[in-house]
This record gives sequence, structure tokens and C-alpha cells, in this order.
Amino acid sequence: MILSLQTQGWEPIWAALDALPEFWRMPEPVVLAWAGALREAGGRQVLDLGCGIGRHTVALARLGFTVTANDVSPSGLATSAS
Repeated sequence: MILSLQTQGWEPIWAALDALPEFWRMPEPVVLAWAGALREAGGRQVLDLGCGIGRHTVALARLGFTVTANDVSPSGLATSAS
């Protein structure tokens, strides 16, 4: 399984988005708390590597951050953009 994830990324998982639990659609509370601290410290830009379907990317952008995001999975990125 590890080799499969290394060579295909999360593609098989993000391609079956309807089967994923709600967990993957909601940002982690700790990330939102971190974003608040980052904003207070003057941070305005975030790099989200391995963004998956963008649960944190979207939340951070809505909070006013400039977010650059990337993932190895075309399905994950396509879901983020839609």
C-alpha cells in the first residue's frame, strides 16, 4: 500500500470522494487556530503542500490569506477547484 501511495498519491482515495467521511471536507480546528495566530503575527501567505481536496486551502483563503496549494492527485485538485 505504501508503494501505491508513493507512485499514485492519493488519487484512488480522492477519486472516490462520495465515499469519504465528512472529516475530509472540514478544516481541522487546530489549523484554524494556527491561522488566527499567524494572522496576529502578520502572516498573510500560506503554502499548502499536499492539499488534497483543499479543505484547509479553502478555509484559509476565506480567512483572507493568499494560499498557494499543490497536490500530486489530479482528482484532489479537480475537486478543490470545483
